[in-house]
Amino acid sequence: MINLLYLIFIYPIVFIIDISFMFLFRITNNYGISILGVSVLISTLTLPLYFIAEKFQRKEREIQKIMKPEIDVIRSVFSGDERFLRLSAYYRQNKYHPIFALRSSISIMIQIPFFIAAFHYLSNLEIINGISFGPIPDLALPDSLIYIGSFNINILPLLMTIISCISAFVYTKSLPKKESIQLYGMALLFLILLYNSPSALVLYWTGNNLFSLIKNLIQKSLQKSG
Repeated sequence: MINLLYLIFIYPIVFIIDISFMFLFRITNNYGISILGVSVLISTLTLPLYFIAEKFQRKEREIQKIMKPEIDVIRSVFSGDERFLRLSAYYRQNKYHPIFALRSSISIMIQIPFFIAAFHYLSNLEIINGISFGPIPDLALPDSLIYIGSFNINILPLLMTIISCISAFVYTKSLPKKESIQLYGMALLFLILLYNSPSALVLYWTGNNLFSLIKNLIQKSLQKSG
């Protein structure tokens, strides 16, 4: 079952990453730039998915905003089974199901198969062994850019997280607190997952986060001007 899911959802993305990486390397002859290029290309190709996701998220926010006063009253007045029954009745009255709340997380769920594909491809890319990029000594290893005694600090994952948090701040500035907590939580999760990962993978995801930040800044600017 897992192999089938991989073939359906992950392998096509891995294939696109592989073809894109090889194509970009032929043009740039630089592995680091090629990785960033693939990150930008994949982010660009998935933009339509994010626009669709944001449409669902806006719809969910509007519904939640409309229902919130009555839901707050029910939760403050009733408890236990009676609260559950009254909330269920109110949801049915508004043709709403609690599972619809997942729509607010669609953009995060979209990232999962792309993250798995990038992790699988770049973590097993042998041709980057021993290849440096800028201050990064080896793309196949954590960057270890700062040494304090016998300890080393990986800077790239921290930079990736800072960019992600700035992007989350821009995106959720006028949105419910729940969404901002969700995005900051994801940024922290990726920091934990990628802190000791190959620099190539962290570089890819940093490019993804930077693209997301630029997209959010442009969207907010267009909303203000509109």
